[in-house]
Amino acid sequence: MRPLKKLAIALGAVIACVAPLASQEVILSSVWNPKVGSGAVYQSVNGSFNVEIELSTVASERVGGTTGYWVEMSVLDIKKIEKYLLVSLEGTHMQTLRMVTQRRGEDPVETPAQPPVPNLWEIAKRVGNEEITTPAGRFECEHYRANDGKWEAWFSPEVTPFGLVKTADADGTEMVVVRMITDAKDRITGTPRQAESTPR
Repeated sequence: MRPLKKLAIALGAVIACVAPLASQEVILSSVWNPKVGSGAVYQSVNGSFNVEIELSTVASERVGGTTGYWVEMSVLDIKKIEKYLLVSLEGTHMQTLRMVTQRRGEDPVETPAQPPVPNLWEIAKRVGNEEITTPAGRFECEHYRANDGKWEAWFSPEVTPFGLVKTADADGTEMVVVRMITDAKDRITGTPRQAESTPR
């Protein structure tokens, strides 16, 4: 289960932090590309560990003067679903306004909004353009590598909602897009209850 926990943390970071590659003058829309009902399924592999993850945009709503998008992450074999209401802040950062989690057999739980996070790409550098072929097709990608050398990732605007085509970690974990989704539906059912605050 350790790879799964690591993967969930990594995906959480992507969902919370995906933003324009500002230092490379790549605009936000080239990465953040939400379309309600669309998404992608990824295969994550590390040795015998093999799991599918779905990232899809299931709804939108007006938030102040902008549009927020509900992005849902499902680990298909684990029966745990998370969805995030995301907004873009001035084209440079992302903020999670709401988060709802539901485990198998339980009611959904909503947690408070999170503060804006720093641009994820401040810790990575652009390697160049590369063509990547996956089971989902062939993509012209922007290739980035972490400054600490622990991961690299490839992005294409053809993939929604985050442009993510492939990631590779130094520990051998690899995640690639294996198919696109055009009929994504919200899998969370019931009315979310508010999470209890943690005592200090």
